Amino acid sequence: MLQKPENMCIGAGNQRDSLFLIDYGMAKAYRNADGTHIDKPSDKAMCVGTQAFMSRRCQTSRRDDIESWFYVISSCVSGRLPWSTHAQKFEESFARSGQKWTKESITLNTDIQQQKEALFASGGANLDLPSELHLVLRHISGLSFIAKPDYRYLANALQSWRRTGRHQEKKVCLMHNHNNSPRATPGWKRKGYFDE
Repeated sequence: MLQKPENMCIGAGNQRDSLFLIDYGMAKAYRNADGTHIDKPSDKAMCVGTQAFMSRRCQTSRRDDIESWFYVISSCVSGRLPWSTHAQKFEESFARSGQKWTKESITLNTDIQQQKEALFASGGANLDLPSELHLVLRHISGLSFIAKPDYRYLANALQSWRRTGRHQEKKVCLMHNHNNSPRATPGWKRKGYFDE
């Protein structure tokens, strides 16, 4: 399931330490009815979603969900992704063409994919990220299509980052309210990971 910051809401009141995911419109099961993992798609042509946060492979797997989540967290921490400008231009181009692929959107998509590949090839050197998120990036790099991510490892990396206090240095993430106007939201809060 592809995520983006606009599809994540931070709770209020007694749920202020909770993160809620909304808009499951493009969610797909990664397992068949018999419990086996779905087959690997043969073509990227059916990719839909927000280019900035879409996984490199555009496939329905836990690995790709974690990669999309990583882009959201990285965007929040760094303020932007290396391909943010290209992704915005892609979205505008795709909208202008009535959601049809054009030479411009294909070129922009290729540039975005190359930048994502470069991010993984460099181990995240082109992003201002804490060392714990570099560990997350390496974990994602080692996952196959059907692999189950080590969620405990990922949680421990985030908790380690939280314990250092360095997450307080980059505390504001832009989210959108119901009027689609940006507002500052304190912290990236996941129950048990981040404190006020």
